[in-house]
Amino acid sequence: MSSTFSGLSTVLSALQAQQKAMETTGHNISNANTEGYSRQRVVLTASDAYASPGIATGTSVGQTGTGVDIEAIERITDEFINQQINEDSQGQAYWEKILQGLTHLESIFNESTTSESGLDDVLNDFCEALQDLSSTPDSEHLSVRKTVQETAELVTDSFNAICENLLEYQSSLTEDISTNVEEINSLTSRIAALNEEIVSVENSGQAANDLRDSRDQLLKELNTYVDVQSYEDSRGNLQVTLDGNLLVSRDNSYDLTVEQTGQNESQLIYDLTGKKVSVDSGSLAGVLELRDEIVAGFLDDINQMAESFAKEFNAVHQEGYDLNGDSGEDFFVINNQENAAMGLSVSETIENDVKKIAAGRFEGTYSDNTDVATVDISDCTLLADGYQIEIVESTTIPSEVDYTVTDADGNTLTSGTAQAGDTIDLTAVIGVTLNIKSIGEATISFGTSEGNGNNALALTDVIDENEIESLNGSSLTDYYESIIASIGVEGEEAEQMLDNQEALLEQLEEEQASISGVSLDEEMTNIIKFQQAYIAASTVVTTINEMLDALLAMV
Repeated sequence: MSSTFSGLSTVLSALQAQQKAMETTGHNISNANTEGYSRQRVVLTASDAYASPGIATGTSVGQTGTGVDIEAIERITDEFINQQINEDSQGQAYWEKILQGLTHLESIFNESTTSESGLDDVLNDFCEALQDLSSTPDSEHLSVRKTVQETAELVTDSFNAICENLLEYQSSLTEDISTNVEEINSLTSRIAALNEEIVSVENSGQAANDLRDSRDQLLKELNTYVDVQSYEDSRGNLQVTLDGNLLVSRDNSYDLTVEQTGQNESQLIYDLTGKKVSVDSGSLAGVLELRDEIVAGFLDDINQMAESFAKEFNAVHQEGYDLNGDSGEDFFVINNQENAAMGLSVSETIENDVKKIAAGRFEGTYSDNTDVATVDISDCTLLADGYQIEIVESTTIPSEVDYTVTDADGNTLTSGTAQAGDTIDLTAVIGVTLNIKSIGEATISFGTSEGNGNNALALTDVIDENEIESLNGSSLTDYYESIIASIGVEGEEAEQMLDNQEALLEQLEEEQASISGVSLDEEMTNIIKFQQAYIAASTVVTTINEMLDALLAMV
């Protein structure tokens, strides 16, 4: 038979258990809005009972309970969902960074729907100026030539600005990489420190619930930067690896470093071994892809476009003649071979004298008798002012004509005979083909056409018509539009992927909250439940006290 005092011991365990349960509930309520907090609960079990001793009690007599034990204070969490959240956080951070980058690229190219000052716009303005020049190429309209010069400078300024901004963005991304690596090293160091605290607390037989919450929160944050893998060892240490390299092992952390390999070029290094580390997801992977692939790709595109534009435009400009009757010189120059778009500028010759703009070119024929002979010009750069082709009837063979090609000084460049219907290739000599129509006399004289705007029109074709081999057979404007379109397409893809990742992450976090989150309604219910149990146990204490008083009164 148990004593009255053993009843006090039993009730005391009940008071202590309910008090601890209320304290834990209060802790849950206090952290209802704490990010990363997992609700806790007290696990109660019946304490070991004992059988009343006696010879005749037998084995079937029931045992006497001794109260309640606090087995543990456990945190409610689902490791599988936590792992899924960590993995999806990597993808969400990656696509968020990619979308931010593409949005910034759109602003660099200044081709948003509200923009009126992008490269496409200034190219159109340049085209319009050249078209105006083709109509009024004479010396009385120098203001039109000045407009061509000024709009050309706007084109080069736009190329320069795009290239400069791309390079600056690359540089800022390089800085972001270093900042991300510093934050990663800080997180792994803090995780290692928590490993040491958790193992120490749990080795002493206590629960390190709040410390584990803090460690899980740091791990979740780390996953937003890089695609780490993690597992917990038998002692409770969280081991963290990246690309097969240990970042956290027990209470030790191992740093990553950034090694510069060139201008706006660097690689991630595992400091312990000096080997390169690859990252496939997380914001750091997004920054690396932006800098090394996306921005670098668009930088290559704009440089190729600037180089091809200058080359093709100069080639056509050289086919024309300026107001002085001289062959056209280079209209554009490139002073930076590594980044052509940065070094593109209007040549000093054009800047200093708008009369040097070669708006005119040789017309198709200068024959004074097209019934006898005409010419097709294939390479006007071989022609010069004063060149002439004279056709006369042959004095020896009536069915033929004699032709003679002379320069401005009357020197014979070539000569020969031909019949009606013949085509004489003079391309190598003066860049033309002579067409004999009939027997007779004709004179074909070549003079510079500074007053004809055909070359200005040909220059407009370089911008919006000519298919340029170095631009994959596209015209200049089509190539640029393809660049803008690709930014838009990639941006839409990134936005869609980000929306998908955010929706999935939101679903997982809601599921996590339903398991680990604090419900104030539930906690208030628990408070009432534990309070009633505490009051009931107190009533038992009062009753036992009255029994003891009665016993003492009998003495």
